Amino acid sequence: MSESGRTLTYRELNENSARFARVLHDLGLRKGDALAFVSDNAPECFELYWAALRSGLYVTPVDRNLSPVDAAFIIHDSDSKVLVVSAGVWALAEALVSLTPQITDRFCFGGQIEGYRSYEDMRANAGVPLVQCPRGSDLLYSSGTTGRPIGMKSPLLQIEVDQPGDPTTSAIGSAYELTFSDVYLSPVPIFHAAPLRWCGAVHAYGGTVVMMEKFDAEQVLQVIEKYFVTVVQMVPTMFVRMLQLPEAIRAKYDLSSLRSVVHAAAPCPPAVKKSMIDWLGPIVNEYYSPTEGNGFTTISSDEWLTKPNSVGRSALGTLHICDDGGQSYPPARLASSISNVKASRSSITRLPRKLLLLDIPIIPPGRQWVTMDSLIRMATCSWPIAQHHDHLQQSRPLPGGGRRRLDVAPAIYDVAVISVHDLKRGQQFEAIVRVKPEVRECSDLADDIIDYARDRVAPEKAPHRVDFVNDIPRTGRKLR
Repeated sequence: MSESGRTLTYRELNENSARFARVLHDLGLRKGDALAFVSDNAPECFELYWAALRSGLYVTPVDRNLSPVDAAFIIHDSDSKVLVVSAGVWALAEALVSLTPQITDRFCFGGQIEGYRSYEDMRANAGVPLVQCPRGSDLLYSSGTTGRPIGMKSPLLQIEVDQPGDPTTSAIGSAYELTFSDVYLSPVPIFHAAPLRWCGAVHAYGGTVVMMEKFDAEQVLQVIEKYFVTVVQMVPTMFVRMLQLPEAIRAKYDLSSLRSVVHAAAPCPPAVKKSMIDWLGPIVNEYYSPTEGNGFTTISSDEWLTKPNSVGRSALGTLHICDDGGQSYPPARLASSISNVKASRSSITRLPRKLLLLDIPIIPPGRQWVTMDSLIRMATCSWPIAQHHDHLQQSRPLPGGGRRRLDVAPAIYDVAVISVHDLKRGQQFEAIVRVKPEVRECSDLADDIIDYARDRVAPEKAPHRVDFVNDIPRTGRKLR
């Protein structure tokens, strides 16, 4: 851990995960069962992760910033039988006791919380390690951008945990040439898909993981210099904050150990990415991959400078962009379709609506195609795609749950929520509000509405701005 200095050796990781795998087995969990954890960034998260992976279990990390109701939904929906929490999330953990009656066993590490047994005590008193170690998997959830979060449950691989064959580990390792000599810096919360899977992949290749308790722009530079970090993964917001550091601070630290700065998760403003390349050199690499894992594309700095806004070439499976009838779109036809798109919402229906991925090794036997309701830009596509598709990739709807919370706010008569461009985060959410006749619009009311939303949903799902209007046009139940 970069701040506290806590360490977890490979021997400790192996022994501790094996002990907790034994505990889970003695509690009655068998292949295909699930456990969940809620935690701040801590080494124990990796013990839980590998305990599940070496037991044939599914493991679900839960966003510690969620409301108790939203966190309970994920725990219940994942069919988790065991819940492990850290003392650092005690308030949420306490609230979850009454909201998750299906949980049979609860454990806490790093302290004591009422309703939870000691993780450390159970681990210390575990029996002999299991002989059979079928490989488990993560069971991750979407952020709920269109309503309730959706779980991504893949079939378990028919291999042991120490056997090769996991496609995610293979794709990450081959795309970025990971080896046992790499030092990987993870400055983001471990409950996200990317840090959990990437840290697991680095473990599989024998490298070193350095995890930050929380992100701080200058501390990232300090940690890179201190631990000779070779690979770091960030999101565009972090790039912006690092670029905002004074030039003297940015030049203060030795970053020569870096060979790859990876980014994903959100659209990166072209000016931000170009500034990062100018600062660090052509080692800024991007990948695009949904939480579902159906597809993985990569693009290097040199490729991106040639074709800005592209997300690169496929590193997992063969991509096919098809129309509604399942017919593949040739690049010229796709470019023509996209170049005709206007800014109106209705015109999007003229585009092919499915991105199909062929020959993905993780799909069930008998299936050849995996679909995703999205469009992405590939480095092999012609220029009109990069030029005219930008507004589609930069925008997405606010989580439906966030809007539904505002629907019942005391001062609001009608509300819509939209995504707007933001230099720091790529996008932010804005509430368009029509207040009740007896309510007076003012800046304090806007602050009250934002606070109302933040009290009921995760901060990233709440609007950051409120605009008052006299009417919100609708066609039936939909926004016009």
